Amino acid sequence: MVQQVATEWPSQQRASVRSQATRTDGRRSQRRLLDAAGQLLSSGKQFSLADVASAAGLSTATAYRHFSSADDVTLAFGAGFFDEIESRAGAGPLELDSLCRLWVRTVLDWGPSLAHLRSREGLLARRARGDARVGRLLDLIEPVLKGELASRSAGVPSSEGLSYLVAVWNALADPREVLDQYSTLGWSPARIAGQLERSVEAVIAHRAVAH
Repeated sequence: MVQQVATEWPSQQRASVRSQATRTDGRRSQRRLLDAAGQLLSSGKQFSLADVASAAGLSTATAYRHFSSADDVTLAFGAGFFDEIESRAGAGPLELDSLCRLWVRTVLDWGPSLAHLRSREGLLARRARGDARVGRLLDLIEPVLKGELASRSAGVPSSEGLSYLVAVWNALADPREVLDQYSTLGWSPARIAGQLERSVEAVIAHRAVAH
């Protein structure tokens, strides 16, 4: 029997270790840049990629190795919010109450930085053109809203009815409003989530949505 001979020489092994260390350093730098972007977003002020690099304690050149602009790092920061939502949601189906609790808890955990991630376009316009970030949001909330509509209507919910309810959700669940209820009204996360759930149910119950 022929013994298998290792084909990776010591010099290659050292190169592999260096490569892994470089990737680790790169991920660490990217994380620092995203954290810094979150802090700058919380301030509500305009900022450049150089500002993000400075806040992260990194060079501007390092920042440009990871992101092309301040908008680019802001989009990446926003994508992290949806990563968190999806991770917390897990694989199982959500009901309206669990969706509301999940949403409110995650918004409050991420804090004021989310209030400054608003797009100039409406949600439905971004949905129509296939915006990837909106698509991730809709993958989470549309099945829940569609199920709520279906359970309260005699037939299959209309596309128009579902679209309107999506817009209603977007207005009621806006992170700025969630954060405002928490910080200004002093409501608990449970109360905010419960009010959000009841508000969505009220829209459906009063047939403000066309079925």
